[in-house]
Amino acid sequence: MGRAKPPFDDTEDASDRQRLDKWIVYARFVKTRSVALELIGKGRVRLNGNRETKPDRKLAIDDVLTLALPHATEVVRVLSLAEMRGSASDAGELYERIDSTPTIKSSDERGWKDKHSHSSRSFSKNRR
Repeated sequence: MGRAKPPFDDTEDASDRQRLDKWIVYARFVKTRSVALELIGKGRVRLNGNRETKPDRKLAIDDVLTLALPHATEVVRVLSLAEMRGSASDAGELYERIDSTPTIKSSDERGWKDKHSHSSRSFSKNRR
């Protein structure tokens, strides 16, 4: 039987790195860790320009993240790490926004009401 590996390298402090999925939740880009796992698993997160599909990838201060979220594409620089999900103002201090591009939905992705309704009220004559 082999020896177990240490949980982290002895040359660096464990507090200077954090799991990618946890940081995304703590920075309030998504509400839950399972959504963060899905986002990373689909390859919608880039770390320093490289596509990440592993949620346990370690994130460090000054790393650049590109997040392809449903409503926008966010490019941020990591300023600090967090121990837990805090308030929105606390989350804003974790990163510096470099770029933000809103995602424009195509006509196929819009809802039924947007395509078929001419007013906010629904009348049967509008559906004919």
